[in-house]
Amino acid sequence: MPSDLDKGLLSAKYSSVGGGDSLSAVSRIIPLAIVLACLGTLAFAYIGQYGFGLEPCILCLYERIPYALAAGVALLTAVLPLSLSTRAVLVGLCGVIFLGGAGLAFYHVGVEEHW
Repeated sequence: MPSDLDKGLLSAKYSSVGGGDSLSAVSRIIPLAIVLACLGTLAFAYIGQYGFGLEPCILCLYERIPYALAAGVALLTAVLPLSLSTRAVLVGLCGVIFLGGAGLAFYHVGVEEHW
C-alpha cells in the first residue's frame, strides 16, 4: 500500500507542468538540452578565441555554423507550440546537422594531418 509520500510523488509526476500536460513539458527537454550543448560549445570556442588569443583557421570558423544552426532549430522546437511528431522531426534535423558538422570536422582533421 503506497504511503502518503508515494501518492504525493506520483501525483506530482503525472500532474500538469506550467499549465500544459507533462508530455509537452518532457518533449521540450531534449531540444533545450541541444540548445545548451550547442551554446556551451560555441562559448568554449569564443572563450578560446577571444579570451586566450587562439586564432582559428577558416575550417574552425566553418565548424561553428552547424552548432549555431542546431541551436536555432532546437530553440524553435522548444519554444513553438508544435505537435510531438513535428518536434521529433526537428530533433532529427538537429541530428542531421550534427552529422554534417562531424563530416566537416573529419575533413578538418584530414587537412591538419595531411591525409
